[in-house]
Amino acid sequence: MMTGARLLVAGVTSATVDARLSSVWVAVVFEMAREVGGSVVGPVEPPGPGRNYYRLAVELPDGGRRWVLLNAGVRLVGCQQQGEPGALALPFRDVPCSDLFELAGFVVATGDELERPVRTGDLVSLRPGEVRDIEYHIPKRVGDVVYNWFD
Repeated sequence: MMTGARLLVAGVTSATVDARLSSVWVAVVFEMAREVGGSVVGPVEPPGPGRNYYRLAVELPDGGRRWVLLNAGVRLVGCQQQGEPGALALPFRDVPCSDLFELAGFVVATGDELERPVRTGDLVSLRPGEVRDIEYHIPKRVGDVVYNWFD
């Protein structure tokens, strides 16, 4: 299991667009959805203003909707429960079939790792500009740093 400090590595807060990596990730998301009896619902949303990560919506067989997230800069995959439009603090969840992502070369963060509060010691590997962004935006959870809305 990763600690917050291992998830929070230099470059994690930056938006990275990587078409090749994201296409592999999308293929794994489709395979994951198929294996659990769910479906992908909607298009891939790439990083852009207000979001440093890719996301793709999936519908799980229990009726739950999740965002599968990719921070392409550090190849980190996470999962977040969908909520009302505009909600910022959606709960992080475990990634279904995480082994599929790991076999494809991704790092997978658990819901508990992403929900953990940010601690000062977690920031030692970040660049000074990243630390300034965190001090300014004051994200509460490790996942809010990894998958952020910083401008």
